[in-house]
Amino acid sequence: MAPTSNSIPEIVTLLEQVQNQLCQLQQYLQPSATVASSQSLHETWLDSSDVLLQLRISKRTLHNLRTQGHIPYTRMGGKMYYKKADIEQVLQNNYVQEVQYREKERRQSKKQAVSSRW
Repeated sequence: MAPTSNSIPEIVTLLEQVQNQLCQLQQYLQPSATVASSQSLHETWLDSSDVLLQLRISKRTLHNLRTQGHIPYTRMGGKMYYKKADIEQVLQNNYVQEVQYREKERRQSKKQAVSSRW
């Protein structure tokens, strides 16, 4: 069935309305999409079980690290999430070379030996 000359202006009006609504929807969605893509969607997030497995620590140790402020986290619905980059940074900040560790042990044992002489 071909459109009549009376229905063509109605169709054009409806199409213009649809186009306006689509433009409004696009403007509404665009800022949130920009914010979401620019923030943490590109980052890798780990849940508690992933962190436990990767660090080979207990739930209690992870809880202590969290409550003492050593590891930043996000809570959603009772579940904890951690940025992989934050976990790696904590590990890097606490990295101790074995030479430094052994030197510290040697100094402590020397101090104990000197104090035991007196």
